[in-house]
Amino acid sequence: MTEKQYPMKLLPSLLSLSLIFISVNLHAEDGQALHQSECIECHSNMTGGDGHVIYTREERIVNNLAALNARVTHCANGADTGWNDSQISAVTQYLNKQFYHY
Repeated sequence: MTEKQYPMKLLPSLLSLSLIFISVNLHAEDGQALHQSECIECHSNMTGGDGHVIYTREERIVNNLAALNARVTHCANGADTGWNDSQISAVTQYLNKQFYHY
């Protein structure tokens, strides 16, 4: 393989990784919009102010990604959002990216 062929062989892999990265970021952005429209008001009422403190408090209910997804599902059902699995996943990814980092 020549030096010119080697980078061309890597191109599909690099492109795939780039698309995955873009997809995850766009999915998280969708999750942010859903969170802002459906969650933050209730959380602000619960905390008496900044609804985001629910994610940064010391006594967190959520300790891993599976628990975060379960919690988002629970809250979405409780708030009767009508979200599908993809929307729940988007909110989970947004919260993980923004606050939890699992």
